[in-house]
Amino acid sequence: QALLDQVAQHLRQTPTLEIEIRGFTDSLGDRRDNLRLSGRRCGVVRDYLVRIGIEDWRLTLEAFAEDEPVASNSTREGRRMNRRVELAPLSHRHSDDPIR
Repeated sequence: QALLDQVAQHLRQTPTLEIEIRGFTDSLGDRRDNLRLSGRRCGVVRDYLVRIGIEDWRLTLEAFAEDEPVASNSTREGRRMNRRVELAPLSHRHSDDPIR
């Protein structure tokens, strides 16, 4: 939550900035369930940002399911790392590196 509060503060200071909220899962389960789960993860982040005053038109959601893993899904730690949400700028891009 502290990281999302920092993101919200940055969004307030940059009123034209839009972000994409990207949700991911590990590779366990079937694709359809993983798409739903990654979408729900995005929704939780969006709902929080909207609740603390960020306009919803500035937030785009994208569910990736098990695509684009950052670690091996063959270990518990790797699967934990792959269950994540990333935030990436859509305008005023200074970097393509997502916020994790």
